[in-house]
Amino acid sequence: MEGDFTAHQLSPSSWNRYEECPRKYWLSRQRLPRKASMPAAMGTAVHNSVEDLCNLDLSDKDDSEIAWLPPTSKAVLDRHWALERDIFLATPRHPRWKDEMITKAHDGLVGALNILFSKSNMGKVALSEVTVAQWKQVQSIVLSNEGTLVSECGRLMGRLDLLVADLDENGDSKGWIVADLKTGNPPKQKLNEKVSRQLRFYRDLLKEINPDHPPVYAEGWYSSNQTVHRADGPSVLDDAFAAWEGMRPTEEPLEGTPGDLQCGFCEWKAWCPTWWAARRDGTLSPGSMFRDEVVRAVKFDPESGAALFDSVGALVGVGSLFVQDAKPDQSSSPGNMFIPIELLKTVIDDLVTYGKSPAPPRPWLGIYSMEALGRVLVTSVAGDGPAEDAGVEPGDVVAAVNGSEVSSLADLYRKVWATGQAGVTVELELLRDSDVLTIAVETSDRSARMKLPRSH
Repeated sequence: MEGDFTAHQLSPSSWNRYEECPRKYWLSRQRLPRKASMPAAMGTAVHNSVEDLCNLDLSDKDDSEIAWLPPTSKAVLDRHWALERDIFLATPRHPRWKDEMITKAHDGLVGALNILFSKSNMGKVALSEVTVAQWKQVQSIVLSNEGTLVSECGRLMGRLDLLVADLDENGDSKGWIVADLKTGNPPKQKLNEKVSRQLRFYRDLLKEINPDHPPVYAEGWYSSNQTVHRADGPSVLDDAFAAWEGMRPTEEPLEGTPGDLQCGFCEWKAWCPTWWAARRDGTLSPGSMFRDEVVRAVKFDPESGAALFDSVGALVGVGSLFVQDAKPDQSSSPGNMFIPIELLKTVIDDLVTYGKSPAPPRPWLGIYSMEALGRVLVTSVAGDGPAEDAGVEPGDVVAAVNGSEVSSLADLYRKVWATGQAGVTVELELLRDSDVLTIAVETSDRSARMKLPRSH
């Protein structure tokens, strides 16, 4: 491609963002941390479960077998639900994870399967009565799932949930159906314009890529009430190419157009001064904004702690650790651990003069970790640090120190520090995927890596 011809791609979601608020679209391209969404996590779990079931290998089952689909679909959904939960809780910006929503996810999965049954000319049938042969029939009409579409020029892209054969009453294919699985609220009468445009975008892009295509239709499948809504209308590709031109990457932020609709579900508003100004000026409806308040550190020194001030600006503590479960009785309650300033006053003179405490240096592992659900997860390791040299990897779970079980982030540090001074060798028991590893880490003095002030 010439120059920056494909420097960006337009998708239905990016197109919507740009039209709602150019600043929202611009921020979405800056690789800023997104806020986890419970509805999005549920939708992903249902989508991925449908995909796995459509790709299921049933060669070891008898075609007449029944009562296999309910436990199989439950196991598949439970696995994806657990995966989404882990991703959700590992995201620094997230609300409360709602375990109770798995019931809604289960209903959504059943609804999606029932739509697939109807498209296979099976009619209404209970999951417990579906035979292996019938499910193979369903699989046979699924031509593609989770497929990516890219225009020949590279400017437009979309991701299909399902491409299925459109069957006539005799079971013969008469065309293709581009299906987008929806786990949200269904329309009361007809599709709204944005959803209709999304579906037609997939339809038209598929037709462009496949010149010899049969008749192609686009449908929104709403699993909550098991309804199907067809998107009819002219091609949207000319409009998409025109929008692509206005969405070229820029160094300077694009204009923001704040409003309750645009800002309500914006994942990037925490970094948007337009949003802050609109809240201050009363342009937006009042409401809680705590979860979206952030401080962006332009320069961040990982060796430094954060300062904690009281309401009158007095220093009352220095940040030590970030933990995911700050309240022992509640999961997913992130917080910071601070050292009270009173404890630092006894060593402040030495810290100012020498840059360190006169006490013997504590053993340092060189890992950066977080606590979630009673587990300590290694998020990263210091370059050329003790842990990296020993083979500790991001994603490892620290289960024990010198054979003693680790129950929290604070517990990890207490057990490591109790082993002696810097230089002592510490045995870490790690969980990595399905393996249990024991790795010996030769600790070091962390202060030796820091640039200390000159003594005069």
